Amino acid sequence: MKMNFRSRAYRKVFWIMAGVWLLLPALGALAALPAGAPPAAAQVGPYNVCVESVGRVLDFTQPPENQSFTFVTLSIEGQPEAVERLLENTQDPAATDNSQKRLTFQEIRLPSRSAPAGRKGAVKTPVQVWFSAADPKATALQSFSASLVCYEKKENLRIDFLSVAGEEFSSRPLNGLILKPTVMGPQEDPRGEHYEVQVEVRDSGEKPDQTERWENEQIELIDAEGQPKTALSTARTYQYDESGKIAARTIAATFPLPTRPPRGLRYRVEHLLGVQALPYRFENLPLP
Repeated sequence: MKMNFRSRAYRKVFWIMAGVWLLLPALGALAALPAGAPPAAAQVGPYNVCVESVGRVLDFTQPPENQSFTFVTLSIEGQPEAVERLLENTQDPAATDNSQKRLTFQEIRLPSRSAPAGRKGAVKTPVQVWFSAADPKATALQSFSASLVCYEKKENLRIDFLSVAGEEFSSRPLNGLILKPTVMGPQEDPRGEHYEVQVEVRDSGEKPDQTERWENEQIELIDAEGQPKTALSTARTYQYDESGKIAARTIAATFPLPTRPPRGLRYRVEHLLGVQALPYRFENLPLP
């Protein structure tokens, strides 16, 4: 049907659409506002934390009521051996603008650009911390704080559970952990038939050491020839005590169905010692 431009309804739709197209470049410019110059740096243990930029941005992929954000771009610099011991670079981030509005943490993003080279021999890692929008009238972030988390030493531990005559495994200790394996054997699910084992992991009951952490737990199946096999998949479930703290975890690992009964299983874990949080804080960071 031929449209009549003189129609009042058509003219209204036309000018609304024209206004939207004129407004889009302006919104894009707002989203691409340049961030300020690097305003601050701090030496935190063996690491140098630098605020590279602070900015406001519109993210059109989000719902209209949640498109405005404030972000802080940091770089974490340190010697390679120190960076390898870094577990977290922005634990518990918090920010308040100079209108006394406390911003809500949203997410951590890794910028797509490559990190600039650090000081002689150092490694520099960029990271962006996104918050809810600052007050439109705010001119600065009154404060921004977070913590680095690192460790001093790492031990690679393992323990083998071997069965000679198909007997059940008994619990065994490993550096403050109590391990109880269970062989589930052949299992059937929509993925097909596979072999499954489980390991229940509990603390020994002693007061937990806050400077210790367990990472990268793995279960391997020891086949009939005594060779360890890597799991196809691993899943974890948790049990909680009356206070809501984790009392135990069960690790279930699946493997290809063996042609001969396996001899047992192997539990591997990284034991991190000297875990500590290194807080850092910046004040009066200008907003664009």
